[in-house]
Amino acid sequence: MYCSDYLGELVKRADHIIDSLQATGRPLMFRDIAECETKSMRPGRDTVFLEWNTSGAVIWTAPNQSLHHVFHACLHLYRYWVEGVPQYWEQNKGCIGTVRALEACYEHMAVLPAEIAHFPEAYSYWVNYIEDGLFRCKDRPPSKAKSDMFQLYALAQTAFPRSQIAESIRDEAARHGWSDEFYELLQVIFKNYSDKAFVLENLTLYRLGKVPPTLGLRKIETVVGPDGVSIDQFVWTSLKDLRTPNVSETAEEPETEAV
Repeated sequence: MYCSDYLGELVKRADHIIDSLQATGRPLMFRDIAECETKSMRPGRDTVFLEWNTSGAVIWTAPNQSLHHVFHACLHLYRYWVEGVPQYWEQNKGCIGTVRALEACYEHMAVLPAEIAHFPEAYSYWVNYIEDGLFRCKDRPPSKAKSDMFQLYALAQTAFPRSQIAESIRDEAARHGWSDEFYELLQVIFKNYSDKAFVLENLTLYRLGKVPPTLGLRKIETVVGPDGVSIDQFVWTSLKDLRTPNVSETAEEPETEAV
């Protein structure tokens, strides 16, 4: 399958998602990932790379890519463009590094169940992804392994809580004595999921032990210019200005990784 064929194939499986993206009036293009020069992109067999802004989007992928990977990128875009979900954004660097990891942790809790519902073949891919991640945690320092394992735990408990890999993560967390805090933090996320700022602040505190003032959310908003023409633009708001009063300012075992 060539990149030009992806849109037609996706419409057959999830027309409401694709139709909604096209209804925004912003162009959505599919291009060969071999031509992508974005530095933060890491080529690989399963790589699909999404670039988007207020005026359009490009999904970089490879010919004959598994369709569920391409749909996964469309679901992320659907949340940003159609549902109006804000994106975690560091004021000076954007959505990279730790910020990108935490954004993915939050967004995948909504994206993966939808991806698997439309493409059941995605189930085995994500089970293997979590299994590989759990294996890699064993070679990391305790504080890094702990935060990474929680993200795998959250994903498994959301997408397939009764699977063998979800049980394996629970067992590994118990072995380290992390079960209670993993469970309690996940309950906070589940109960407050609609408040993305609150959830991301808690995740950042858990991972870094603090929330730098340059962290915030950017969201597309439509404004009317002096000429009366409506335009879409990004509006960034810092987490401190979105802060929920009961968020703690401290966390156990702070991680020193820079944002």
